[in-house]
Amino acid sequence: MVSTLKDIRPFVCGLAAILLCEVAALPALAAPPVSLAASGSIATVNSSGAQKATQVIAVPPEQPQHRAPVITAVVLSPNGKLFAAGGDDHILRIWSVEGFHLLHEMRGHTDWIRAVAFSPDGAMVASAGDDRCVRLWDASSGSLRKVFKEHELAIYTVRFSPDGRSIVAAGFEDKLQVYSVATGEVLKTLDCPCHDMRTVAFSPDGTLLAAGGGNGRIRIWSMTDGEIVKEWAAHKMRIRILAFSPDGSQLASAGEDQTIRIWDAHTGQDMFDLESRGAKIRSLAFCGPKILASGGSDDAIRLWDLGAQKEIQRFLGHTGTVSSLAADPDRHVLVSGSFDTTIRFWNLERSGQESARKAGDRSL
Repeated sequence: MVSTLKDIRPFVCGLAAILLCEVAALPALAAPPVSLAASGSIATVNSSGAQKATQVIAVPPEQPQHRAPVITAVVLSPNGKLFAAGGDDHILRIWSVEGFHLLHEMRGHTDWIRAVAFSPDGAMVASAGDDRCVRLWDASSGSLRKVFKEHELAIYTVRFSPDGRSIVAAGFEDKLQVYSVATGEVLKTLDCPCHDMRTVAFSPDGTLLAAGGGNGRIRIWSMTDGEIVKEWAAHKMRIRILAFSPDGSQLASAGEDQTIRIWDAHTGQDMFDLESRGAKIRSLAFCGPKILASGGSDDAIRLWDLGAQKEIQRFLGHTGTVSSLAADPDRHVLVSGSFDTTIRFWNLERSGQESARKAGDRSL
């Protein structure tokens, strides 16, 4: 018995460290201090005053005695008509953007959903998480299409390739899997720089795949042959999120060292840094060629002008870590998901007008 306990102690300690890291970032169980009006099976509220969101969606608990689900992933469909979210209640939900109607509640995951992604044509949604499965759903009907079960540990990130033919998933293993969407078979298995992978990102043309995680290193592969193109030490602490610029020339990275770094995507050269002033960064989204949104542990969303290399706007209203961001620049929409159990919509066009008007009166 003693020998057995000694053998499993490192595993238990490691698992406990991961859980403590996640729980420390969770909000208090009290509901957010907003007044909600019931609308079907979700609640919506228009914001005013300091809370600048154009719409707030509070996902209710399944049972009255339960707390509302923490949101860890939110995505917009490519045509901007749908959005999907997942969290710690194991349910994937899809809403319409028009009217904010809940369309589907997809059940099947048996643990926390950490990652959600729409296919490039918007026909499918992939979800993955702590139950070590990638599930592929029909976005129109909400029905399950496939389940990929090639992972031994929790999955933290999932992405479709730009051509929609493959899905990449990675998490608490030192490898990532590239699946065929059509057949479900593993097309490639790529070795990762550490066992704690938190983010992957495809270049817009699909030729490069970047990944980062617990050791602060970024690794980039060629998707043509699976060979490593570039790898470098990018951050002093865990990388939480990577995002390619729309033209693929830049790669943004951020994480727990409270710094956003902009890299030349082809050479790996550090172009410049943006300081988040005390917030660990959990989410990034390009809102245009030179505008980047970030969200983090200070509950705020910041817009950055990469040309001027400065913050130009701040969105307030969340009362928990901003865990996920999705942007639709063509429709001037930014969507955020948070540990405060809400999903919020923000008007990028209005924020641009406000930041221009206020630029002369305040320094951010």
